[in-house]
Amino acid sequence: MDLQAFLTNPAVTQAVNELVRLAQPADLGYLGATYFPEQIRDLQSYTKKVTVLSGAMMANDVAPLSTGVQKGAMQRYSIGGSLIDTAAHMHYDGEDIEYLMALVKELRGDTVRPDSAEAVAYLNFVEMHLLTPLLMNRERKRMSLLGTGKVYQDGARDDDFTKPPVYNAYAPEQVVTVTTASGESIFGGADADFIRDTRERVDAARTRGVTIRELLMSSVTLNAILALPATRRDLGLLQLDVTTGGNLAVAMTQGAATQEQLNAKLTSLSLPPIRVYDGMWSDQVRVAGDPAGPVGTVVNVKYVPDGRVIYVPQANVMDMSLVDPTIPFRVTVFDRTAAIGVHIIGRQTGQDNAGVNVFGPTFRPGLNPSIDGDSGMAHMPFLNVPYALTVVNYQKGA
Repeated sequence: MDLQAFLTNPAVTQAVNELVRLAQPADLGYLGATYFPEQIRDLQSYTKKVTVLSGAMMANDVAPLSTGVQKGAMQRYSIGGSLIDTAAHMHYDGEDIEYLMALVKELRGDTVRPDSAEAVAYLNFVEMHLLTPLLMNRERKRMSLLGTGKVYQDGARDDDFTKPPVYNAYAPEQVVTVTTASGESIFGGADADFIRDTRERVDAARTRGVTIRELLMSSVTLNAILALPATRRDLGLLQLDVTTGGNLAVAMTQGAATQEQLNAKLTSLSLPPIRVYDGMWSDQVRVAGDPAGPVGTVVNVKYVPDGRVIYVPQANVMDMSLVDPTIPFRVTVFDRTAAIGVHIIGRQTGQDNAGVNVFGPTFRPGLNPSIDGDSGMAHMPFLNVPYALTVVNYQKGA
């Protein structure tokens, strides 16, 4: 069997389609997909009205035989906006295509098993270059919205990867401001107190009717917090002893602080637990501060940057999209789950169907044969609770 026959074989085509269908981000470890469940909708812009659960007005007391007084409607607002077109391209040549051609030549007849070595090698390449880039882009937008209140629209770069020209927490082509996150910077050091800071911000959120369900951070941030003297003190790992001279001296007990210990302490204080997320996306850029440096440098960036603590809110809204028409008299559904928004996967410009589109891959013969393909989608995450964001950036201090 030649390579062209292999690529157009029905079993291979079906395997690619199945790969696209099964690429569910929540199942692949993308945490943002649990906060913003994906919905495929045949549209290019999205609008949704949301009612705040805590927005109902208390009833007035009335005199006997008088009528009730309506104070006003519940608090409602609209979310929505245009979707962003996103695309990826694959180019399979050189030693890679030689390897696949060698495998395909061993095939006899028209039978191709989806689990065969040649099919698996091909599907791995399709997944790496046509599906994973789209999954990374979706997760990056979800987590940037959650952590900054903004969605970064990453523009196409020139061939030498100089647009954007430098890398600095990613320099976007366009920033779509969805909401203003309640963010602040706290300078760490010997006097930093994580539990005190957390209590203050959780209490402040509660006064706005917002329940914080968990504290999201990277493992680097967690380890820095565990090493703080105030954290060790709160966990009983740091004690003050009085010396014979009457001066106070710090005595460190044995053992390192752990996430389990800190979460147990937070729970005992009615504070949300810590959740660690070290997922990363990759890109090719020019290194910041080195305009003459190598182009196309691969960088790996965390969805939750080191030093950032995201106070993840609990959904507390009336979501009419959750109404089940088959249940009589069930008028509304209050969403108090991990989902604090929705990620719409819509219809890409110029395409007939909503969802992820995969074109090819096709074989291009010649002196330098290659396999080329494209993938794309239109998408955008939306917050149900844009007033609820709280983000703290812990920075190194003196």
